Amino acid sequence: MKDDLLIKRIRAGDEDAAEELVRKFYAQVMRFCRWQCGNNDLAEDLTQETFLKVFKSLDQYRNRGHFKAWLFCVARSVCIDELRKDRIEYEPDIDISEIGDEYDGIRHVEDEDELYRLLSGLPDEQKEAIILHYMEGFSYREIGEILNIPYRTAQSRVNLAIKTLRQKGVNR
Repeated sequence: MKDDLLIKRIRAGDEDAAEELVRKFYAQVMRFCRWQCGNNDLAEDLTQETFLKVFKSLDQYRNRGHFKAWLFCVARSVCIDELRKDRIEYEPDIDISEIGDEYDGIRHVEDEDELYRLLSGLPDEQKEAIILHYMEGFSYREIGEILNIPYRTAQSRVNLAIKTLRQKGVNR
């Protein structure tokens, strides 16, 4: 079902539509949160918090752009708030097998901690951009919406991240 129709049904009080929306995006938001915080348990909490905030503020979504981009913007905000609040130390417990197939470029890094270390060694803005592009499949325009930056800046951040990873010996 189209996102806009789901949102319309949710706004009308349809709980089944809300459950369907969560089912549709839960795994993607969870994966994004896990890459932001490096911890499965915390990522699950952040994912749930994201959906709570989405449902509480659904009236603020104006059907401009893609709902998925707005959802990830909320997820990003939830993650940033948590990281700032608790000044989380990264304890990676990421399973490399859960990385999307579209990001085969760094799959050859066999050690999960090494993969996380490589990505966490990037500046935050580059790390977010490369995760959104390669692991979540967002276009540069959608990344711009999520990060509230111009399209070209999103493209530049991804390219800089790739360049940095290549300098560290990771091939795309």
